[in-house]
Amino acid sequence: MGARQAATPLLPPSRRAALGAAILAVAAVTSWVGYLALMTGLTPWDDEGTLLLQLRQYAEGGILYDDLFTTYGPAYFQMFRGVFGAFGLLLDHTSGRLIVLVLWVSSSAVCGLVVSRMTRNLPAALCAQVLTFHGLASLKTEPMHPGGILCLFLGAVVLAGMFVRFESASRSSFLMGSLLGAVALTKVNVGALALLSTMFALLAPATGRWRMFTVAAGFAFVLAPAALLLGARHTGWGLALAAVVSGAAVAVALLILATVRPRPGPPRAAMMVLLAFAAVAAVSCGIEMLRGNSPEGLLRGMLLDPIGFPGLYTLPLHLPPMAVRFSLVSVLLAILVVLSGSRRPADPAAGAGVRGPLLILAGITIWAVGVTWRAQMHYVASLPLLWMILGLAAPEKDGDPKLGRPLLLAIAILQTLHAYPVASSQIYFSTFLLIPAGALAVSDGWRLLGGSSGFLVAAGARGRAVSGTAGALILMVLVFWVALVQPWRAFKEAYDAGVPLGLRGAEGIRVPESTRNVYQELVGHLSQRCGTFLTLPGLNSLYLFSGIEPPTRINVGGVILLSDSQQRQIRDRVSLMADPVCAVRNQPLVDFWARGQDLSRKPLVKYLDEAFVKEAQFGSYELLVRKRGVSGGEHRRDGASELRAAPGNIPGGS
Repeated sequence: MGARQAATPLLPPSRRAALGAAILAVAAVTSWVGYLALMTGLTPWDDEGTLLLQLRQYAEGGILYDDLFTTYGPAYFQMFRGVFGAFGLLLDHTSGRLIVLVLWVSSSAVCGLVVSRMTRNLPAALCAQVLTFHGLASLKTEPMHPGGILCLFLGAVVLAGMFVRFESASRSSFLMGSLLGAVALTKVNVGALALLSTMFALLAPATGRWRMFTVAAGFAFVLAPAALLLGARHTGWGLALAAVVSGAAVAVALLILATVRPRPGPPRAAMMVLLAFAAVAAVSCGIEMLRGNSPEGLLRGMLLDPIGFPGLYTLPLHLPPMAVRFSLVSVLLAILVVLSGSRRPADPAAGAGVRGPLLILAGITIWAVGVTWRAQMHYVASLPLLWMILGLAAPEKDGDPKLGRPLLLAIAILQTLHAYPVASSQIYFSTFLLIPAGALAVSDGWRLLGGSSGFLVAAGARGRAVSGTAGALILMVLVFWVALVQPWRAFKEAYDAGVPLGLRGAEGIRVPESTRNVYQELVGHLSQRCGTFLTLPGLNSLYLFSGIEPPTRINVGGVILLSDSQQRQIRDRVSLMADPVCAVRNQPLVDFWARGQDLSRKPLVKYLDEAFVKEAQFGSYELLVRKRGVSGGEHRRDGASELRAAPGNIPGGS
């Protein structure tokens, strides 16, 4: 990361080949496990169907934000449309899940490569690869969620960062900026946090007149959690989350600034990252404007709506009081380490018998949290430990990559804020980089113990090598058993117990027989009975399964995300359509989205209650049919004149 230094020495060809073969072998195994997981089950909240439908409508010419409702940025649609088109894939459930499988396996493999390059420790790298795959298993329940591509790109940013020098505007720094731009143009909060973390890591060595940028980036890095959670400042959980993440940021920032070697001259790498970021943003927005999008629509959909999203829907992340206390203790310990100057002892092996076990314990704690399926515990147990990776490890060798560790830790800390404002599967996407961070702690601790006399029972270098190899193998077997073999058995059992769904675009997806029967009967009735239909709270896979076009392009998972104006647009559009018009309602899901709110006065909910009558029930799905003679009536009073005056503004209209 600093001044001209010797290039990172390459591993011998035989070791590089062995490393590549091992990571590919694990990727092949995880591919099979992931296939079984992804080809089993349908999630009732159906984000998968919503995103596939939006992608199809985008490919058919839908204009983002102006008439095609979405909560994601244009890069998501541009990239996935390109992938589906390049490989000639249909926009259906099967093809979408196969693409997600590639993203899932690739993300875990990239994390394995990151660890292998930072540590030269193959067991640690393979453990990180398997544990990352395990941690991203939430992709099974939300295929097509942008979390898959975001995780791959963020891992690639860290990998590319290990080839970047502070004073050099290289291809690696351009790649970093391009990836960060794509992330921001997919989910603006994730991209902004990653860019901020990257800039702090790149600017940390700056000196002279450039030091002011380091200070600014450092303050922004540690204050970002409070700024993001400003809207939740009156809630206990919001204050706790901001305190925990900011505490980890302060502790790691202090160690980064204390350990990095100052570098004179302009930070060309940081400049190149910003240039590439801006170029990707300009190209992506330019493509949408050429497709017919308005600048106002882009500004609203990419920035203003995401800023206002927490006011529409929030799923809080409640942390126990101990989380804030642990965070405060970690900051105090990091300050003590910096002030004592113990980071760079004259003898790198000094205190290794204490520092080594502490690092191993920290790394295993992070890993243990990752395999418990309770990722929210990362905020309690993992974030307060990250500073130890910089504060307790032995100094790096001259040839080791310098930017990698600060960059990984900086991005990992702020990415935990991805869980705000909806702390569901986003918790797993937001914490996946903690797994390779834990691998660094385990590897560094293992290296320290191997170099400390008297710790290992076996005497001499040969004994230490044998003991180290045995310990690494035991740890690998345990990790592979817990994070790969046991999930494989569960996924295989569910796959074998299921039956093919047998619906359009999802023929081979296996589900319980009762679920198959419900979906087939429901889709069969829709195909025979309805010209079009509404869904509540947004069951968009039914459009893909039945082949029936939705009445508008305002399609989303939960009615609570739609403004009253948007709901009136849908209602008024449908009121102009000739019968037969139907609706499908899943009341348990409506109640889940409502979370205690009274939705009965919402325009779309009220329209279904007053203008439709229940015809059949399939499991928890109600099939409603519009009453005869109800084509709008009083429901058209407040919107019919607007629709007649400007029919081109009707979402989904011509």
